[in-house]
Amino acid sequence: MTPANELLTLSAASPEQWAQWCVLHGAWLLAAANALTLIVVYYGWRVARVESRTRVVMLIVIPVLALTLFIWLAQMHIIATVMTRFDFALAAELRNTLRLDVLKVWVAITHLGDGFTRAVMGVAMAVVLFRRRSPWCGAWICAVAGIGLLNHGLKIIFERERPLRIHDLIVETSWSFPSGHASGAVVTYGMLAWVLCQLLPRATHLPLVLCAAAIALNVGLSRVLLQVHYCSDVLAGFAIGAVWLTLCIAWALTLDRRKKAE
Repeated sequence: MTPANELLTLSAASPEQWAQWCVLHGAWLLAAANALTLIVVYYGWRVARVESRTRVVMLIVIPVLALTLFIWLAQMHIIATVMTRFDFALAAELRNTLRLDVLKVWVAITHLGDGFTRAVMGVAMAVVLFRRRSPWCGAWICAVAGIGLLNHGLKIIFERERPLRIHDLIVETSWSFPSGHASGAVVTYGMLAWVLCQLLPRATHLPLVLCAAAIALNVGLSRVLLQVHYCSDVLAGFAIGAVWLTLCIAWALTLDRRKKAE
């Protein structure tokens, strides 16, 4: 039976059966997630570059939808629904299935979203923008530093324990919801791509945006596969990261327009 046919038979399955199916077809799902993300980002980029009115609409719609997703996930966590059962089941399946050599590959990927990595990138780009007297310097600092503070505050509010794991490849001591690596990667790499698109030739814009999307997605996926976050933690991290990223880009565009008007 193909994965597609199995998916049809799982329409009325339990969260535990869904988790088993996801782990069984993990390679296909990872490939599909990457392909779908790149396709969505590609068409979003094409639409956004057509006219400024479209960009304004996207800067409104994206944070609204992302915030709605975050609120829904937060509610699912608080009242312990089907999503919570799926989280626990998926973490257990991954814990019992993934080999250590596979986990080590994802450790290398997850380090791209580490706080230290993002801090180094943040300082380096801030110095570059400051020396160029760029109007985007403040927005860049606000984006990178702000998402860290926002995520820390949300973790304290929700106080969700992390999943159990049987390896010591990654050591985490903070709360689980939402994922700081997922939100931080979305904001840092997304904002980096946006800033570089303002500085570099047009031919580099699409590769930059696609690369940023791929890194952010796989950093988030690595957190689930390494069993340091539940699936909903990462989805919530993506969502709150998208909200913060679009707000910071909107601010940067406003600063840019004010400077040009002077």
